[in-house]
Amino acid sequence: MFNSVNAQQEYQVSHNMFNKLPVNPGYAGINNAICANLIVHQQWNGFKDAEGNKVAPQTNIVSVDGKVNLLKGGLGLSIIQDKLGFYKNTNLELDYSYHMSLSEGQLGLGLQLGFYNNTLDFSKFLPVDVGDPLLNGISSTEKNMMMELGLGAFYNQDNAYIGLSTARLIQNKKSIANNETGETFINFKRHYFLTGGYKIELTNYPMFEICPSFFSKSDIASTQLDINTMVKYNGKFWGGVSYRGTFFGKNAINGVAFFAGIKIKDIHIGYAYDLSIKSIKKGGHEIVAGYCFNLNIEKSPEGYKNVRFL
Repeated sequence: MFNSVNAQQEYQVSHNMFNKLPVNPGYAGINNAICANLIVHQQWNGFKDAEGNKVAPQTNIVSVDGKVNLLKGGLGLSIIQDKLGFYKNTNLELDYSYHMSLSEGQLGLGLQLGFYNNTLDFSKFLPVDVGDPLLNGISSTEKNMMMELGLGAFYNQDNAYIGLSTARLIQNKKSIANNETGETFINFKRHYFLTGGYKIELTNYPMFEICPSFFSKSDIASTQLDINTMVKYNGKFWGGVSYRGTFFGKNAINGVAFFAGIKIKDIHIGYAYDLSIKSIKKGGHEIVAGYCFNLNIEKSPEGYKNVRFL
C-alpha cells in the first residue's frame, strides 16, 4: 500500500526556444507581430504496457500571441494537451503582457490565467491483485477542473532575450477519485522557469549565425536544465543539438536532442529527435511549425505631383 506518488507535472519539449509563450506570459506580443505556433511531441516512441496500450508521454501545444497597442502590450492564448499513461491534462491559458521600453529592448510583464481539465482513465489500470481496494468503487473515467495563475517577465533585444516566470501559483489540490480506502488527490506544485538566448553573428562568415540558448524549470525539489546550440545559415536553415540534465533530484534523467528546420518567408518548420541516454533508452519525435505576421510594415515613400510635370 502507498500514500502518495510523485511525478513530473510540467510537460517536456525539445524545441523550448520556440515555446516561449506557454511558459512565460510576459512574452505575449513582445516581437511586435502576430504569431501562431504548433508543437507535437512524442516521447519514448513505442513504449507500451503489458496490454499493448501506449503509455509514453505525448504533448500537443497550440499558441497564438500578438501585440495590442490599445492595451499597451500583448495578448496570448495557448491550448496544451499533455498525456502520460492514462492521465490527460488539457490546459487553456490566457495571457496579458504590459510592455515598456528598457535600454535597447522591450520588457514584458505578464499575467497568465489557466484552466486545467484533468482526466484519469482507471478502466485501463492493471491491478496486481484482483479486487484491489484502491480501484474498487471508482468509475472508469474520473475528471475535474482547476484554475491556476502564473506570472512572468520577458526582456527582448534584437540579438538576445531572457525570461523568468512561475506557474501554478495557487498550488491547487483536488480530489480526482473516491475509493474504498479514501480519496485520490492531484496536488499541483509551483514551478519556476528561466530561459535565455543570444545570437552571435560571424563577421568572417556573414551567412552563418550561432544561437546558443538555455531553458530551466524547477519545482525546488528538482531542477531540469536544457542547453541548446543552434546554427543558422542564410536565415533560412538551421540545425543543432540540445543536452538535458536533471539536478538536485533523486531520479535524474539525461538526454540529448538533435534538431533541424527551415524558414520560408514567415513560416518555419522543424523536426527534433529526442534520445534518453540514461534510464529509459528510447527515442522520441517532435515537430514544430509556426507563422508570424510582422506588424512593422514599411511604408513606401510618398510621391508628390508637381504642376509642371503632370
